[in-house]
Amino acid sequence: MYSMTAVLFSAGSESFWEKLSVWYRNSVIHELLTFLKERYFTVELGAYDNFTLGSDAAATLQTIFIALAFGIVIAAGMTAYTRSVLGGFVRKLVKSGANSPETALTLSELGYFRSSSIRSELWRGVTLRKVIRCVQEEEFLAGEQARKEAHLAAGKPASAFEPRRFRPDYTTARFYLPEELRYRAEVRFERKGSGWGLFLLSVVGAFVLAALLCWLLPDLLQLMDNFINLMSP
Repeated sequence: MYSMTAVLFSAGSESFWEKLSVWYRNSVIHELLTFLKERYFTVELGAYDNFTLGSDAAATLQTIFIALAFGIVIAAGMTAYTRSVLGGFVRKLVKSGANSPETALTLSELGYFRSSSIRSELWRGVTLRKVIRCVQEEEFLAGEQARKEAHLAAGKPASAFEPRRFRPDYTTARFYLPEELRYRAEVRFERKGSGWGLFLLSVVGAFVLAALLCWLLPDLLQLMDNFINLMSP
C-alpha cells in the first residue's frame, strides 16, 4: 500500500490530482469500494427468450441505481442541514421574539456570530433570505430606491444608473423574522422528523435499496420472461 503523504509530496512531474489518483488506485479505500461494487452493486443479466438487452445494459442499470442512492443521500443531507443548522437560527429568532425591525438582534446577540454557514447564507444564500430580514439591508435598499428616483428626476437615463450592492457588517447588522412569515418559516425549518440521525439512516437505506435493486432486477426480468413464455400460444 502507498502512503498518501508519501505519494502526494513525492518528487516528480505529475500534478497533484495525478498523484492523488495514483494513491487512490493503490489504497485500501479503492479495494474496499471495488469489493462492495462487485459483491453488492453489480447487475448480472441473463439471456432472455422474449427480449434482448444491449451489451452495456447491465452497466447502465448499475450506474442508475448507484446514482439514485447518491441522489437520496444528497437530498437527505440537504434536508438535515436546512432543518438542523439553518433551522436552529430561525428557531432562535422565534424564541428571542425578533419579529420586527424594533426587536431585531445581531448575530452576536443570537449566538451565531462565529457561524460561517449562517453568515454566508444570510449574504449570498437563498433559503434563509426568503424569510429573514436585515434592518440595515432594508434601509440600504430604501436609500438606493431614493437615489434612483433622484437620478431619474434629474433627467438622466435609467441605463446610466449604477446600483450598489449591500455588504453586511455582521458586527452591527440586525436580523428578524417578520411575524407574517413566522408560520411559513416554522413549517419550512421544522426540526421534527429530520436531523443527522435520520440522515445516517437515509444513507444506509439508500445503498441497501440500490443493492436490492441490483440483486433482484435479474430475477424480475427472468420472471417476466418466463411469464411471457407461459402466456404465449
